Amino acid sequence: MPKAIMHHVHADMIPATEGLCAAVGGTFTKFLDGDGRYTAICNHPVDDPAGVPDMASVMAPVASPILSVVPDGPPSAAYLQHSSDLALLHPAVRRKVVAVQQDLVACAIPFRMFETFRSPHRQAARFAQGRGLPGRRVTHAAPWASFHQFGLAADFARFDVDGWARGAGTPQARRDWEAFHSIARDRGLLPINCPKPHVQLRGVTLRDLMNGAYPAGGDASWANNLADAIRGWQIKGGPPKPTAPVCDATA
Repeated sequence: MPKAIMHHVHADMIPATEGLCAAVGGTFTKFLDGDGRYTAICNHPVDDPAGVPDMASVMAPVASPILSVVPDGPPSAAYLQHSSDLALLHPAVRRKVVAVQQDLVACAIPFRMFETFRSPHRQAARFAQGRGLPGRRVTHAAPWASFHQFGLAADFARFDVDGWARGAGTPQARRDWEAFHSIARDRGLLPINCPKPHVQLRGVTLRDLMNGAYPAGGDASWANNLADAIRGWQIKGGPPKPTAPVCDATA
């Protein structure tokens, strides 16, 4: 079966990464990530990868691997890309996030929702940054250790004339972040100080979620997306899959 290696790389590393993949007869694919870098995939179409050079070692000169083996081939682009789709959130979180958005507009606080569901593959790429991959660390959560993977969290960020801004380097920016966190708490969400953009559902633990104890009232758009992410998590040596959700027909 195919062997696929994924890397999170800067644009200037793409030619070298593609060249190394071609050197071992692989098929190269890349997807633009939400942070301006690329997820690069080298898929070697052989039944017995033990007979060819190991992709991770071959591609190590230009980037460190974030995921090792994808038994059924590389994941689809949908697994790797940034999403701000409200329909992928659990209804209990979706309603609160919408209320937060409305409050921010009413109070003229320059924040917008940046990300909702995040696939475990994308979480792996973010977790690898600063841990063998270039750049600073942007998350403490490995795949399936973030509420984003379960559709129970959202990230917000300041948005002004210069675009997205996550920093709080000015007095006004600090006041805006404090106001955002206050609104999120008032709407029943739990703000996380590190990272500041993150808010998530209260009253549930990761252990609950991994065991399939999801909040009541899950609808089809949330349940089907989460079930698809669970089916698509085929990473050898990666964190285990959670139990798949069941749509609540009364939602």
